[in-house]
Amino acid sequence: MDLRRKVGIEANLYDVSKNKKILSKKYIVSKQDRYPFLSHKLVVDVGEELDINDLQWMQKFVIFSKYVGKKKSNIYIADYSLTFVQPVISGGLKSFSKVENKKNKKSFYTKISNKRGYFVQGVNYL
Repeated sequence: MDLRRKVGIEANLYDVSKNKKILSKKYIVSKQDRYPFLSHKLVVDVGEELDINDLQWMQKFVIFSKYVGKKKSNIYIADYSLTFVQPVISGGLKSFSKVENKKNKKSFYTKISNKRGYFVQGVNYL
């Protein structure tokens, strides 16, 4: 399976009591492994159309650090359901990953090193 291929869905929402289509949209992601974001976007749009509470949080990335071995950790981005998980930084010991901006496209983390002590580095992951 080629995970770099685009993938998309077309969705239609009907109000059957009025016999009327109330939403018709196409959703495409640039890489097949990001398919969870298609369903997240669809749910957000349906929620807005049905006047359900704000569901925008479903479209944001989660960033976390995972200890993978002695003095080693990786930083990952994921969708909120953790269906899509992608490492963005590996090697060395890193912790305290935080989202830096409201667009949820930049983050920073603390790298722990025996030689240099603690320092903060930033990363753009999208």
